[in-house]
Amino acid sequence: ATVVIDLNVVAIDLVAQSDSIIASRTRGTDVLILNQAIGYSALPGDMLSFSIPAQNRGVLASPATEIEVITPDGVSIRESVPSIPSYSEQRITVNWTIPEETPIGNKTLSFTVDPDELVTEDANRSNNAASIGIFIGSAPTGVFTFDEGKYTFENVILNASGSFDEDGGDVNC
Repeated sequence: ATVVIDLNVVAIDLVAQSDSIIASRTRGTDVLILNQAIGYSALPGDMLSFSIPAQNRGVLASPATEIEVITPDGVSIRESVPSIPSYSEQRITVNWTIPEETPIGNKTLSFTVDPDELVTEDANRSNNAASIGIFIGSAPTGVFTFDEGKYTFENVILNASGSFDEDGGDVNC
């Protein structure tokens, strides 16, 4: 008989799973689902709703704890997380409305599972914190001219070649 010992087996290992975050972006009445594969982006005034997972990679259920989320504008939000069964996850939902005065650029949303380190059985605290990048952009500015004084059945040319995007995106006219 062969006995195999897996040195990575631990009782409880709480993990902040940034790869599995799902976000929905609400802009007016439009809602778009965002994830790591397509990236997280928004405009000032948008509302982002993040589904943030905490995972337990241990063989025993973890005690209840908290997740602390720090939004890109520095606001700390804490949510309770119930006991997580072995090799499972629990999720919290956090909403962030991008302030109108937010400048264009990359921002960071960070989160920590068990931020006060109350789960003393956690075998690896180095994986309890994670973050994601969020690009805050701006809507393109449309500038166009048109032919005046045209009559019915005459072609009118609309020229929007003066349009631009402050955050560097492509504008096609």
